[in-house]
Amino acid sequence: MAQRREELRVADVDRAFVADRLKAAVDEGRLGLGEYDERLRDAYAARTYGDLDRLLLDLPDGDQSGAVV
Repeated sequence: MAQRREELRVADVDRAFVADRLKAAVDEGRLGLGEYDERLRDAYAARTYGDLDRLLLDLPDGDQSGAVV
């Protein structure tokens, strides 16, 4: 039986990818240190893709540090 992506278990590499995205968000001024710390803790405790996806929902995709919106 096929599972939905958000129900699938994540690997350490997935957690590290999200941690890198969160670090970039801090560097760009999108997250404060307190929120970064909280999300980073949640990233390393994540069990599923759904857990990780929720941590990035309000952040833009990829490197948009020079983008004008």
